[in-house]
Amino acid sequence: GLRRQNRNDFILAGAALGIGLNGYMPFRIMPFAVVIIVLVYILHVRDAQARKQSLLWLGLLALTSFMFFIPLARYAIEYPDIFGYRALTRVSSLETPLPGPVWQVFLGNLWNAAKEFNWYNGNIWVHSIPRRPALDVVGGALFLLGFFLVLTRYLRSRHWTDLTLLLAIPLTQMPSILSLAFPVENPSLNRTAGAIVPVFLLVGVALDGLMSALGSGKRRSVIAWSLAGVLFVLSFVQNYDLIFRQYNSQYEYNAWNTSEMGAVMKDAIARGVPVDNVWIVPYAFWVDTRLPPFWAGEPGRDIAIFRENLPTTLTIAGPKIFMVAQPDSETLSLLQSLYPQGQLQPYESAIDIHNFWIFSVP
Repeated sequence: GLRRQNRNDFILAGAALGIGLNGYMPFRIMPFAVVIIVLVYILHVRDAQARKQSLLWLGLLALTSFMFFIPLARYAIEYPDIFGYRALTRVSSLETPLPGPVWQVFLGNLWNAAKEFNWYNGNIWVHSIPRRPALDVVGGALFLLGFFLVLTRYLRSRHWTDLTLLLAIPLTQMPSILSLAFPVENPSLNRTAGAIVPVFLLVGVALDGLMSALGSGKRRSVIAWSLAGVLFVLSFVQNYDLIFRQYNSQYEYNAWNTSEMGAVMKDAIARGVPVDNVWIVPYAFWVDTRLPPFWAGEPGRDIAIFRENLPTTLTIAGPKIFMVAQPDSETLSLLQSLYPQGQLQPYESAIDIHNFWIFSVP
């Protein structure tokens, strides 16, 4: 929209912005990013009419985005504490005191976020392989090359699009950088997912620059495309290994087998056990007891029953099923004393470290 000064582009941008604000919470940084990008444009363009027109288009963009944001805006007005709670607990001392001066924590987070692509991507196993670069070797090298190419080009020509591309990276990382109360959560690949776009644009700029530098002759063109092919294969091989071997193994090792527990629950219900007579006894750092019912086709339930409440099940009629963590010997002893007629059997998971006990009461 800024490049072409086209009204419809701003309307589409406003629609995308408004729809996005109804989605994942880190997207709320985007209105600030839009304003900053427009300011960058205004500071670089010399035509006063173009500046006025851009501000007008910015207003149109804001109005369009608000039209799509109205449902959530109404909720935010009615429940401001719920709407902003999650973000405020990260950016302020609402939940826990800040670990240091704001400026110091912010700069530390900014530096750590800058390193996520080529050095350290955080410690969250759910969506990444912790403690390694977010990018593969080829992507990481091209990203750095692209960054310095665009930075050099901006210093020479002072074109606003180059500065916008460079600023887009920290701007889309801000939901992670602004985790001031919990700096250990930064960098976080899910909160910085918006940076995927500018990061891979820089990767593309670098690859294009490499191929262009080799020239346009037939022989040079073959060399350029051969180089691109080799880089693609190297990147593909490493990413395939990272995703389908390393990440898959790590995820299966760390994620609890709620689907298998759901299968136990579903099978028990099919055999006549009342749905309210299937329980999981919570254990430290074990399974989320709200998830197996989803797999069993009974969503919306929490089938947890704490050890101290097990005697209350004596008054409940009908067959019963208890699922117990493998090391929880105290719960097994209590169940066997409460139900001498009960039957204990191990459940052998596809991942042996996720085995658990099934205690059945006829």
